[in-house]
Amino acid sequence: MTKVNDETHKIILEMANIINNGICNLDDLPELKKRNGKFQKGMSFVIHHHRYLKKNGIITEKIYSDFIKDKTKKTLSPTERLAYHKYLKKQVKKNPKRFKVFHNKCHYAVESVARYKPERRKRLFKMGNEIYKNNYS
Repeated sequence: MTKVNDETHKIILEMANIINNGICNLDDLPELKKRNGKFQKGMSFVIHHHRYLKKNGIITEKIYSDFIKDKTKKTLSPTERLAYHKYLKKQVKKNPKRFKVFHNKCHYAVESVARYKPERRKRLFKMGNEIYKNNYS
Protein backbone atom coordinates (compact mmCIF):
# COMPACT_ATOMS: atom_id res chain seq x y z
CA MET A 1 0.00 0.00 0.00
CA THR A 2 1.28 3.46 -0.87
CA LYS A 3 2.21 5.71 2.04
CA VAL A 4 -0.06 8.76 2.31
CA ASN A 5 1.78 12.03 2.72
CA ASP A 6 0.46 14.79 4.97
CA GLU A 7 -0.89 16.96 2.14
CA THR A 8 -2.80 14.03 0.61
CA HIS A 9 -4.13 13.05 4.02
CA LYS A 10 -5.35 16.60 4.62
CA ILE A 11 -7.22 16.56 1.28
CA ILE A 12 -8.78 13.17 2.11
CA LEU A 13 -10.04 14.49 5.45
CA GLU A 14 -11.43 17.63 3.77
CA MET A 15 -13.34 15.46 1.29
CA ALA A 16 -14.58 13.18 4.10
CA ASN A 17 -15.96 16.23 5.88
CA ILE A 18 -17.72 17.43 2.72
CA ILE A 19 -19.20 14.00 1.95
CA ASN A 20 -20.35 12.80 5.37
CA ASN A 21 -19.06 15.14 8.10
CA GLY A 22 -15.86 13.10 8.47
CA ILE A 23 -17.75 9.91 9.34
CA CYS A 24 -17.42 6.52 7.65
CA ASN A 25 -20.61 5.72 5.69
CA LEU A 26 -20.53 2.09 6.82
CA ASP A 27 -19.77 2.06 10.53
CA ASP A 28 -20.67 5.65 11.51
CA LEU A 29 -17.28 6.27 13.15
CA PRO A 30 -14.89 9.17 12.58
CA GLU A 31 -11.35 8.57 11.45
CA LEU A 32 -9.53 6.83 14.26
CA LYS A 33 -6.59 8.65 15.75
CA LYS A 34 -2.96 7.96 15.14
CA ARG A 35 -1.18 5.63 17.51
CA ASN A 36 2.54 6.31 17.92
CA GLY A 37 2.37 8.74 14.99
CA LYS A 38 0.90 6.15 12.60
CA PHE A 39 -2.68 5.39 11.67
CA GLN A 40 -4.01 2.10 12.92
CA LYS A 41 -4.20 -0.35 10.04
CA GLY A 42 -7.33 0.22 8.00
CA MET A 43 -8.44 3.28 9.91
CA SER A 44 -7.71 6.12 7.53
CA PHE A 45 -10.32 7.04 4.92
CA VAL A 46 -10.94 6.04 1.32
CA ILE A 47 -13.06 8.29 -0.88
CA HIS A 48 -15.22 5.99 -3.00
CA HIS A 49 -17.06 6.86 -6.22
CA HIS A 50 -20.63 5.85 -5.50
CA ARG A 51 -21.59 6.86 -9.05
CA TYR A 52 -19.29 7.67 -11.95
CA LEU A 53 -20.24 10.24 -14.56
CA LYS A 54 -21.19 8.27 -17.67
CA LYS A 55 -22.39 8.94 -21.17
CA ASN A 56 -23.79 6.02 -23.17
CA GLY A 57 -22.45 3.65 -20.49
CA ILE A 58 -18.87 4.98 -20.77
CA ILE A 59 -17.16 6.70 -17.83
CA THR A 60 -16.48 10.31 -18.82
CA GLU A 61 -14.29 11.40 -15.93
CA LYS A 62 -10.80 10.49 -14.80
CA ILE A 63 -10.50 7.47 -12.54
CA TYR A 64 -7.77 6.16 -10.22
CA SER A 65 -5.96 4.16 -12.92
CA ASP A 66 -5.72 7.24 -15.18
CA PHE A 67 -3.22 8.72 -12.74
CA ILE A 68 -0.82 5.74 -12.79
CA LYS A 69 2.07 6.68 -15.08
CA ASP A 70 3.87 3.33 -14.88
CA LYS A 71 1.18 0.95 -16.18
CA THR A 72 3.13 -2.08 -14.91
CA LYS A 73 2.08 -1.01 -11.40
CA LYS A 74 -1.39 -1.09 -9.83
CA THR A 75 -0.95 1.63 -7.22
CA LEU A 76 -0.14 5.31 -7.36
CA SER A 77 3.18 6.78 -6.31
CA PRO A 78 2.91 9.45 -3.59
CA THR A 79 3.08 12.21 -6.25
CA GLU A 80 0.43 10.51 -8.41
CA ARG A 81 -1.75 9.92 -5.36
CA LEU A 82 -1.61 13.62 -4.47
CA ALA A 83 -2.55 14.60 -8.04
CA TYR A 84 -5.44 12.11 -8.00
CA HIS A 85 -6.82 13.45 -4.71
CA LYS A 86 -6.53 17.06 -5.87
CA TYR A 87 -8.59 16.13 -8.93
CA LEU A 88 -11.04 14.13 -6.84
CA LYS A 89 -11.55 17.00 -4.39
CA LYS A 90 -12.83 19.18 -7.25
CA GLN A 91 -15.32 16.44 -8.17
CA VAL A 92 -16.42 16.03 -4.55
CA LYS A 93 -17.03 19.77 -4.20
CA LYS A 94 -19.15 19.78 -7.38
CA ASN A 95 -21.39 16.91 -6.28
CA PRO A 96 -20.65 15.21 -2.93
CA LYS A 97 -23.66 12.89 -3.31
CA ARG A 98 -21.72 10.90 -5.93
CA PHE A 99 -19.23 9.78 -3.28
CA LYS A 100 -19.03 7.74 -0.10
CA VAL A 101 -16.35 7.82 2.59
CA PHE A 102 -15.12 4.61 4.18
CA HIS A 103 -12.37 3.45 6.49
CA ASN A 104 -9.92 1.33 4.47
CA LYS A 105 -11.21 -1.88 6.07
CA CYS A 106 -14.85 -0.89 5.45
CA HIS A 107 -14.08 -0.02 1.81
CA TYR A 108 -12.45 -3.42 1.35
CA ALA A 109 -15.52 -5.15 2.83
CA VAL A 110 -17.98 -3.19 0.66
CA GLU A 111 -15.95 -3.81 -2.51
CA SER A 112 -15.68 -7.52 -1.70
CA VAL A 113 -19.42 -7.93 -1.13
CA ALA A 114 -20.26 -5.90 -4.25
CA ARG A 115 -18.47 -8.45 -6.43
CA TYR A 116 -20.98 -11.19 -5.55
CA LYS A 117 -24.09 -11.71 -7.65
CA PRO A 118 -27.34 -10.88 -5.77
CA GLU A 119 -28.36 -14.46 -4.96
CA ARG A 120 -24.90 -15.36 -3.62
CA ARG A 121 -24.74 -12.08 -1.67
CA LYS A 122 -28.09 -12.97 -0.07
CA ARG A 123 -26.72 -16.37 1.05
CA LEU A 124 -23.52 -14.73 2.29
CA PHE A 125 -25.46 -12.36 4.55
CA LYS A 126 -27.75 -15.13 5.77
CA MET A 127 -24.72 -17.25 6.70
CA GLY A 128 -22.97 -14.27 8.30
CA ASN A 129 -26.06 -13.51 10.40
CA GLU A 130 -26.27 -17.14 11.55
CA ILE A 131 -22.59 -17.19 12.53
CA TYR A 132 -22.99 -13.90 14.39
CA LYS A 133 -26.10 -15.13 16.21
CA ASN A 134 -24.50 -18.46 17.20
CA ASN A 135 -21.11 -17.11 18.26
CA TYR A 136 -21.22 -13.42 19.16
CA SER A 137 -24.64 -12.47 20.48
